Amino acid sequence: MSTSVASDLIFKPEEVGLKEDAYLGGLLSHCEAQQPVFNPEIAGWLEQLRQKAASVVVQSRMPSQKDEEWRFTDLSELLQLNFQTAGEAEVTHDTLEGFILPEAAQSRVVFVNGFYAPQLSDISGLPEGVYVGNLSDLSISQSKEIVKYLAQQQGEAEVFTALNTSGLKDAAVIWA
Repeated sequence: MSTSVASDLIFKPEEVGLKEDAYLGGLLSHCEAQQPVFNPEIAGWLEQLRQKAASVVVQSRMPSQKDEEWRFTDLSELLQLNFQTAGEAEVTHDTLEGFILPEAAQSRVVFVNGFYAPQLSDISGLPEGVYVGNLSDLSISQSKEIVKYLAQQQGEAEVFTALNTSGLKDAAVIWA
């Protein structure tokens, strides 16, 4: 069972100044508008995680070549892109036919526009006890356990990592 969680938006478009900040703010607004669907057992924790990440984004700015880590990276083309939420796409088994590797015929995990597509995946060749699915379909015990692992990577305060976390709608999970 899963539930939809509504979040209070923390980004205020009228509070941005620089073009880069406005761009970053627009991305954050887009992320915050995502309606996540989480297992009720972890919905509160995940919403707090998203809000914490959004706070990091609000306090950040787009990196530039003036930043040591980004000195060889020109992000000006990125600022010209207008990102949109991926829409529904109809993908059939026939569409996948040319992409299936013979050695992976029974251990195939398919994502369509970033979402796990169980009807197109074939996990019958995986060992017993391996779970492949999405965050919202985890069992209650797995949902409680995932808190130890999700968003525990280094760099959580890095602007792009925080932006990604603030837009967390669901996640692919491979559990052994």
